[in-house]
Amino acid sequence: MTRLLLPLAALALALTGTASAQDCSPSVAEQRAPILLQIAGDDPAAAEAVRAYVCAYRADALTTSADLFRAIALRDTLVSRLDPRVEGWFFSDEGERYDAAEALYAETEALALRPVQAEGMIFGLTVGPLMDGVATVLAPADLIHYLDFADAEGEGAGSEYPFSWLDPEVRMILAGEALRRDFPASPYVGATQAAFAEALLTLASLHTVRIEGWDEPQWFAGVGTSEFYPWAAEREALQALVDGAGEHGSRYAAPFAALLANPSEADGGPLAVVALAGEWGSHEDAAARTLAHLDAGQDVAGPLLIGDGWRVVYRYFPAGDARAGAALSTAEAAGLAVELVTYTPGSE
Repeated sequence: MTRLLLPLAALALALTGTASAQDCSPSVAEQRAPILLQIAGDDPAAAEAVRAYVCAYRADALTTSADLFRAIALRDTLVSRLDPRVEGWFFSDEGERYDAAEALYAETEALALRPVQAEGMIFGLTVGPLMDGVATVLAPADLIHYLDFADAEGEGAGSEYPFSWLDPEVRMILAGEALRRDFPASPYVGATQAAFAEALLTLASLHTVRIEGWDEPQWFAGVGTSEFYPWAAEREALQALVDGAGEHGSRYAAPFAALLANPSEADGGPLAVVALAGEWGSHEDAAARTLAHLDAGQDVAGPLLIGDGWRVVYRYFPAGDARAGAALSTAEAAGLAVELVTYTPGSE
């Protein structure tokens, strides 16, 4: 499910809305969202969330910014209520509801929602794109960036191989950068921060793995990983962000270009790791330090637990690989305090 929730300031405005949703007949929900009501089942709060949102999200009910805020807030409530119930609905006692999947996709698309799926099975519910034109007409500019971000995050939810298609992460980064560049004081900056950081860390962690029988090295996500599932990834999204999209491109183009030009490599065995000096007590602390370096244009790969401490990693290669020494020199030349340490997968 999406982790984005309408910030409190916007929610307060949403509650002042005077949308004609107040006059909406309960039968509208039965007509527009029969499957969502079925998923709500015997939970009256979930059913009411469906009815309230379906009434608020109508072209004739969306006439002011307050109406739009209200609809988005109600959508967040609907998702939070129904997302935990979707998997149980799909895997019913009578068997998987594959025959209802297409109808659910059509129903949710019309309501700016999106099922979370993997391999044709449905596991949850998140947000989708709003109807054409509504955001352009009614949304403040910072809300438009927020909605672009939320749509990208929703698009990236699900999939059996979560890193095999990273275009949504690129969209999240670009929308998040635009929001931070144009509206640094917006409440949506905080609302998007966790997902924005995760998208950056995912792209920074991309590295190669040489697999026996494959002509070319394969790309994986996750610092130091070499297991195909679930870490198999692709380099194209990283290249797309480096090439730049939109008028401003990306502030992360330079560090990601350096990571792309000289990627780390893992092989399942011990690794020679070029790590920044100092240890951190938690993954969160090391991730924050990684993000600070990326913000400063430094091409670090991300956090890795080595022994008892979390380290910020610059590069890593199979033990004995001369590229580790070269990376150490490159990092030092860039002004980073680094050291060469050994990491054995599975030794944490």
